[in-house]
Order: sequence, then structure tokens, then C-alpha cells
Amino acid sequence: RAHEQRMNNIRQFGEANTARFNERMSAMDRNKAAFDSRMSSMDRQQEVRVDTIRGVSKYSDPNTGERVKVEDGYDHVYRNRQDPTAYYGTNTPIEAGQLDWQELKKVELKDY
Repeated sequence: RAHEQRMNNIRQFGEANTARFNERMSAMDRNKAAFDSRMSSMDRQQEVRVDTIRGVSKYSDPNTGERVKVEDGYDHVYRNRQDPTAYYGTNTPIEAGQLDWQELKKVELKDY
């Protein structure tokens, strides 16, 4: 009977120790996730600052979702479908479909 009691006490101690360890690990995981979130936010803010200094903005191709950085200052930015490295920025819309160009969508800061 005494042996069973000692074994039970050891088991309870082990379970309590494991619970405390798991609790500490969960707290550390939450802290790490919060840290990663803050760092990600700071990275995005820094990218926006650098892009602003460089005079570029991020645009997205609505068909592919691909994102590129293009010179800023235009109301409309287009990509040539035949030569995807060619971009055209203008303040006047063009008939992109007739010219085989794809209008790109400016990425909002919250989605940067």
C-alpha cells in the first residue's frame, strides 16, 4: 500500500511538472508569435518607406496575382503581355485589351 502511494505521488509530481512545462512553452510560443507579428509589421513599414524614397509602388497583376514594383505617380499602370518586363504608366486610361496590355492594380498599403 505505501509503495502504491509513493508511485502515485511520483506520477502526480510528474504530471504537474509536465503541465507547468507545457504552460511555459505555450506562453513562449505566444510571445514568439507576437514578436514575429511586430517584426513583420515593421518590415512592411520599412518597405513602404524605402519604396516611397525610391519613387516606386507595388502593383499586382489581377490575372496572376504576381506583384511588381513600378515607378509611382501614374493613375494607370500597364504590363505588356508579349513582353512582361515592359511597363507603361499614364494618367490617361488606354484600351489595354486591344493593345495586348494588362492593367495592373496598385496594392493598397494595408496589403503591402
